[in-house]
Amino acid sequence: MLRASRGYRTVKPEVVSDDVGRCVVVLVAAVWTLGLVGTGAAQLECTTDEECAVANNACEIYACDAGRCRPSEFLECGDGIECTIDICHPVRGCIFEPVDTFCDDGNLCTQDFCSPSAGCQHPERSCATDACTDAYCDPAAGCVETPVVCNDGVGCTVDSCDPVSGCRFVPDDALCDDGTACTTDVCSVFDARCVFTATPRDDCVAGWGKTTLVVNESTPGKERVSLALKKGPAIVKESLGDPVGGSTAYALCLFDQAGTLAGAIDVVRAGDTCGTKPCWKSKKKGWVYKDADAAADGVLTLKLGGGDAGKSSILLTGKNNAAKGQTSLPVGIAPALVGATAVTAQLSGTDATACFESRVDTIKKQAATIFKATGTVP
Repeated sequence: MLRASRGYRTVKPEVVSDDVGRCVVVLVAAVWTLGLVGTGAAQLECTTDEECAVANNACEIYACDAGRCRPSEFLECGDGIECTIDICHPVRGCIFEPVDTFCDDGNLCTQDFCSPSAGCQHPERSCATDACTDAYCDPAAGCVETPVVCNDGVGCTVDSCDPVSGCRFVPDDALCDDGTACTTDVCSVFDARCVFTATPRDDCVAGWGKTTLVVNESTPGKERVSLALKKGPAIVKESLGDPVGGSTAYALCLFDQAGTLAGAIDVVRAGDTCGTKPCWKSKKKGWVYKDADAAADGVLTLKLGGGDAGKSSILLTGKNNAAKGQTSLPVGIAPALVGATAVTAQLSGTDATACFESRVDTIKKQAATIFKATGTVP
């Protein structure tokens, strides 16, 4: 504590800097005068102590001494607390003013303050901010904070941090696109990976009079696929989507008799240019796709022809030509169909109102490098 001197004196703190750069408090005395207190009280003539009572204040008691009123008793202000400034105010009496700077222990991991009743206190400083921050305290540097890294190692989740609940891992199926519309792509947190499930649709339009499927992978780099659906059901052009003015993408999915996906071919070229000409052309009853570069899964042509019952048709041809750098046609379809007793071909468009399918179950050729089969509707 710092204590003021006797009498009708009060003090105020003045902050200066000592030779080591630390702040100290210097008490500067200031005379407080009110009415007859102080120098004026000493001018009172008196014959008895009672006559001096008018000069008494909270810090001093006056008595008659040699015909003059003079201080005879003084209030000593001291609370025994090392971090307070102890002063006596003539009206308010003893005042004990806590000064937190007296309690600086040089440790940035403590909160230093002066308690009027207990003296200097140094509780530990809490550095924790929220669930997204790891923090610790260095006595010299103070709180050191590091952002929490939220990463569950699953490529198809969106990893983020909530200040209250901490790390969040939200599955996003859009991150699981395997490039074909023949599968349902789901982010599985349980499996910690993308799961691609292929199941034949049950809403496709059938009724094609004749279907031929040929897969020839006999010569590496020159693989070929062709599918012809003829003499089909009545189809209106609008049900085929719009790859010219719209954004329709098409997918051919080949399933064996057990419903297992054996091959997938996708044409995602709506509005694109193939060479110097548009890839797609609008016809009176359908759409025609041609690409000499076979850039979309090796597809050279895709003809979608509507019409009355028995007049509609769907034709697809594709190939690889490694010598020209054309190798996008998926391979491995022929070996996937070894042992198959039937194949269902389904063609769908992303925003087409109809899906079309046909089944081939008359096997003409079947080996690890070739598959040819036909199908008819009586």
